[in-house]
Amino acid sequence: MHRYNVSNFSKTVHICALLFLAIGLSISISFLIFVEWESALPMIMGGALPSLLIIWGIYDVIRVIRTDAIFGKFSYNRSGITLFVGSKEYHHKWSDFQYADIIPVSVDSVGSKTYANLYVVYFSTRYLTFEEKKSFMSIGRKNLNCIAWFQYRPELISEIIQYLPSQLADSLRAKHMEVQENMNGLERLYNKS
Repeated sequence: MHRYNVSNFSKTVHICALLFLAIGLSISISFLIFVEWESALPMIMGGALPSLLIIWGIYDVIRVIRTDAIFGKFSYNRSGITLFVGSKEYHHKWSDFQYADIIPVSVDSVGSKTYANLYVVYFSTRYLTFEEKKSFMSIGRKNLNCIAWFQYRPELISEIIQYLPSQLADSLRAKHMEVQENMNGLERLYNKS
């Protein structure tokens, strides 16, 4: 059974952050090693403290990557969908779900003239209100016992629709066509496999 990333976009962003932190750490450590320090205080403030802060940042990013649902994996088959987050597995049968939808999650940058959304496909055992959909990323990370979700991928939707009960399949198929028609170029880039 093939495992897919829940979100390729977020994983890429955090790996770039790790790379940036690693470069900063190497600069900080080389600064600490190659500069001749006259006393301990400037050495601690100029080299050791930034190095420790960067090491803590690297640790924190790795911790988030290992334990956050957005960095998990998922697989699906005829019987249902399984989310793999850290060492935990969340199994859901397709028949358990009452609602399925594709919702936009904003990834705008401040001051940007263009906008783009990541689209998230979710399946839920209960109805999600407008406010819950608006703050989906925090709700989707916490309620994995009643929600299964992943970043929208057009090629996966048509495969998954085959396994869904007819009511969910019809609503997801309609939403899939609507999203395909309304996506801009940046959104197509963000939501590709």
